[in-house]
Amino acid sequence: MSIFRKFMTCVAAISVGGLVLVACPPPAAELVYQDIHIADESIDFGMVPTGQSRSHTVLVHNAGDYDLTFTIPPELVDENGTGAFTLESDVELIPPRSSAEMTVTYVPVAEEEAWASISLYTNDPDEWHRVLIIQGSSFSGQPAISVSPALVEFGFVASGNSATKQVAITNVGDVPVDIVDITVGGSDTQFQVVEVPSFPIPVGEQALAEVEFHSDGGDHQLAPLTVEIADADNPYFQVNLSANSPGSTNNSAPIVQIVDPSTAKVFYSYQDLYVLAHVFDPQQPNMGLYCTLESSVLGMVEQNTSDADAMQVSFTMEIDETDFETSPGLHTLLLCCNDAFWADACDTAVISIDEEFSADDLDGDGYDPATGDCNEADDSAYPFAIEVADGVDNDCDTIIDEGTVNYDDDGDGFTEVGGDCNDEDTAIYPDAPEIPDFFDNDCDGTIDEGTYNYDDDADGFAETVGDCDDTNPDVYLGAPEICDGIDNNCNGTTDEDCIDNTPPLIMVGGIIADQVQITPNEVVNLSLTIVHGENAELVFDWGIDGGGEFTNVSEDGLQATWAPDGMGTVTIHCTVTDTGFDDPDDYLEEWDHVEITVSESIGIGGGPTDPGPGCNVGARSAAATPLALATVVALLPVLALRRRRDR
Repeated sequence: MSIFRKFMTCVAAISVGGLVLVACPPPAAELVYQDIHIADESIDFGMVPTGQSRSHTVLVHNAGDYDLTFTIPPELVDENGTGAFTLESDVELIPPRSSAEMTVTYVPVAEEEAWASISLYTNDPDEWHRVLIIQGSSFSGQPAISVSPALVEFGFVASGNSATKQVAITNVGDVPVDIVDITVGGSDTQFQVVEVPSFPIPVGEQALAEVEFHSDGGDHQLAPLTVEIADADNPYFQVNLSANSPGSTNNSAPIVQIVDPSTAKVFYSYQDLYVLAHVFDPQQPNMGLYCTLESSVLGMVEQNTSDADAMQVSFTMEIDETDFETSPGLHTLLLCCNDAFWADACDTAVISIDEEFSADDLDGDGYDPATGDCNEADDSAYPFAIEVADGVDNDCDTIIDEGTVNYDDDGDGFTEVGGDCNDEDTAIYPDAPEIPDFFDNDCDGTIDEGTYNYDDDADGFAETVGDCDDTNPDVYLGAPEICDGIDNNCNGTTDEDCIDNTPPLIMVGGIIADQVQITPNEVVNLSLTIVHGENAELVFDWGIDGGGEFTNVSEDGLQATWAPDGMGTVTIHCTVTDTGFDDPDDYLEEWDHVEITVSESIGIGGGPTDPGPGCNVGARSAAATPLALATVVALLPVLALRRRRDR
């Protein structure tokens, strides 16, 4: 063990009777040199409203068994001249196995992205120079909110019942937003706002408003919901409310079954015609259903409303009063009932007035081939029977399965089985053009996408609520105005007081050298941290003023190793150029340098200043270089990091 090593590890020297006793720990308890650890590799303040303050505490830890000293006080470098960051630190020494705190505060003064770095120079033998990257961004514009969804669909609500939906109001601006009022437009509407956020919505956070729909009938209800905020320029934001739209998928048809007569039956003119059916709608148990009874010969013969309590409907008519007496022979009776939202279901029965059934009626359905039965082997096939999806011509009209899921009833080329989600509307079928009609025209499960009713670019705004370009997520009402030739905030003016979105090129912390004082037999390892635009094309130009040579430059240009060829001071420099622009005049460039001193013997310290005896533990080898410092930091999406053009 060297004398220097013993000096560092021995803890006491005592003179006893002229003898000097040196007290050292046993070899197994060998101590660890001072060792710097920082909890954060970088600090990202994110978006901070202009003029507001946000602070972050940096914890610096000494994991070694000796004092960690700062050879130069921690230094904050404003990398792009914004003046937005400040550093509070009075740390000079951190005892073994202890920590110290530094506070970084970010107060943006303009619409900008800001970059800074903190250089920490210590007596850590492996990492005497550490760099902490700091970033933040800000914009100041009008208060802005996003209201979603653009279409609040309540679906089917049975008459007499209520349903509630929540509307999300998100603060997408840079100041807290106060909700002045939320109102429903139109007259005699069944919608009502029952809860309005009563507190300012913080930046980036969301509040919920609650809207109730009380159904009192089957008409489609559509109304605008307007959210008013405290902003003189853009106070109103609007979405649409819809309920009980025709064809609501969660509204089922009633259940209708004729129970008397249950089979083909003969009535005589001295009798009353009696029809009894069970009818029920599980979604409207407290309501009657509107029912009609038709004859295949006479047409409409009776209308009635079902008994909701008994879940049935009945018709009793004197035959001579309904003209049945003057129309003897076969009648197919069609009973249809519809709910308040015009979903219907039907059933049939066959009767004969004053005439017995034919002996040729083999299947007992009341009809024989002479009277129109097209399938005497099937009692579900006869004139005016209800067509079902069974591949049989049930009503004997030569058309199979019309009005069922197997048939293209609206003539648009698709059946329900083939994907038509509304076979009563020619504008609705798979891959149909979507139009702003509050229906799913293309049957993909989404309503009105690609139209002014839908937020197609997912920026929280549809055209109906102020998005003047719903293909660009950076364009919406109240968006930050970027210098890009586009009206980003949809106020009718382009690039007013805009933010320059040209990506920066920053060499954070300059060139990092693992040593600045070496002997002729040592090498210096160098590294860079570069902040650049998303599509940057970086060119690295390493240079030397004073002698020596680069023994290695990494393929990405971020690291280099230099070896001396003599004594003296040498300047190593690097120019980084971003050539990722069409015009060379737009190229961005950063330059920095570091001075290296080569001598036969170096002063104790190894850092930029000599902290005094006992702090140096020798120079590092090339293998000890902290490669984590050599990094390229790509920008966040363009909206997160911006610079003002006039800065």
